[in-house]
Amino acid sequence: MVAAAISRFTGRLLARPLALLEAGITSVRQGRLQQIQVSRTGDEIEYLGESFNRMIETLAASQAEIRQHQELLEERIRQRTEELEKAMHGALAASQSKSEFLANMS
Repeated sequence: MVAAAISRFTGRLLARPLALLEAGITSVRQGRLQQIQVSRTGDEIEYLGESFNRMIETLAASQAEIRQHQELLEERIRQRTEELEKAMHGALAASQSKSEFLANMS
């Protein structure tokens, strides 16, 4: 009976932190980078939870940096497209002026 109580207590002690970690992993798999509540057990389970949270911080920072670079690239593309359109309009105007000049010279 004592062994069963100890077993049940130990199971609960391990099950809750592992369930929190599993929920965090599922959350990441679904695209949500949320830190988990770390159980202060003072053992490997606590270390796993803290490591998981550090990984989430790193991933979130990396994603933010990627978004920032993506926005910068999109702005550069917009600027270059605008410059290209202006150059194209200028070239068309010059070509039309040349055609009119040659038509008047004939």
